[in-house]
Amino acid sequence: MAIRVKKEEVLKSMTKLCKILLCVLCLTMTGVMNPAITFSQSAKESAGEGPAVQEASGEIVSVDAANQTVVVKVKQNEAGETFQEVKLLVGTNTMIDSESSSLTISDLKPGNRVTIVYETTANGINKANSIMVK
Repeated sequence: MAIRVKKEEVLKSMTKLCKILLCVLCLTMTGVMNPAITFSQSAKESAGEGPAVQEASGEIVSVDAANQTVVVKVKQNEAGETFQEVKLLVGTNTMIDSESSSLTISDLKPGNRVTIVYETTANGINKANSIMVK
């Protein structure tokens, strides 16, 4: 038994699929839908499970490689008048990168400008997911 599909129906389906994929790509590129951060954060928050993912930029104040912690001074407001120090636990799964290479906690130095992505656990510990050195 042969299945006959009209060429027009296939083209119509393919066009619709391409439009959907293009919309998803555009939303992702504009930051409206960031599957890595925004979606997972809102899904966790609405489900009431797990810590919310946060992102901040600032300057490293101190590095304690022995205790696997880094303290970063970040702006609390847009005007940059108020700062907050965020102490981060850097685990084995934390990705530490610069524009040109992967780094370790030992490569981090006070004064480095960084962007951090982290989660605050229920007991108040800030766990670093990634640290990008600028």
